[in-house]
Amino acid sequence: MSLPWLLTPRSDGLLGVAPAPELEMLRGAHTRLADLALNDDMPRAIGVEGDCLELAVELAPGDAAQVGLVVRRSPGGEEETRILYEPASGDLTVDRARSSADRAVDRTPHAAHLMLEPDEPLRLRVFLDRSVIEIFANERLALTTRIYPTRADSLGLGLVAVGGAGLAHTVDTWQMGAIWE
Repeated sequence: MSLPWLLTPRSDGLLGVAPAPELEMLRGAHTRLADLALNDDMPRAIGVEGDCLELAVELAPGDAAQVGLVVRRSPGGEEETRILYEPASGDLTVDRARSSADRAVDRTPHAAHLMLEPDEPLRLRVFLDRSVIEIFANERLALTTRIYPTRADSLGLGLVAVGGAGLAHTVDTWQMGAIWE
């Protein structure tokens, strides 16, 4: 279920993790946005849709309690999955509470711990492949989970800040091609 990873030793003695560079060969149409203000709890659509995408996002939490992405969002927000970072605790969470209209689907959040240095931005590389979400954060952690949206229109993407305001320094998105010809 996982993409190929590149593991590297870091100067702090920990192991670095990033997606294999060869995945860039699958990139298609590209969109870039910069310096987007994020306001309290209103997802900001970025004008890109899809279920097979790569996203590279750099976020500054500002005074927000949480900042992150919204993926696989239906137009009215009935279905959506939030990828949220909480600077105070260092928790990076995939909130699956509304990821599917199917009540039988597991909605348990998936989380990992990542403490950022003061003034260090959150750098996410997120891969969406229909029901799989794979997240790489600051080349220090990887988090993979599954979601099961039921709606054909759950394709929207957005950015969000909760409990304050944040900033998206850069947002790059690519449509992803198939690995098989």
